[in-house]
Amino acid sequence: MDADHFAIVIPKLEREEDAAVLVERWMHTLRDHTFAIDGNPFRISARVGISMYPDDGIDAGTLFNHAEAALKQAKLSRN
Repeated sequence: MDADHFAIVIPKLEREEDAAVLVERWMHTLRDHTFAIDGNPFRISARVGISMYPDDGIDAGTLFNHAEAALKQAKLSRN
């Protein structure tokens, strides 16, 4: 979507809990995987906003808007 925002579409998830579990696994993987550049250790961190079809919208624009709102909440809460 831009330099530091991207979207992932995950088909066939039935429940919000399924999306949350999947994203939590990804976040743990990012956090636990360090890498080095010129001998300096780095770790990737991320914030995530999730929207679900059809509860949060029936078109891509609405789903992206709701995911962006959820992302802003995540940034504010530091979760």
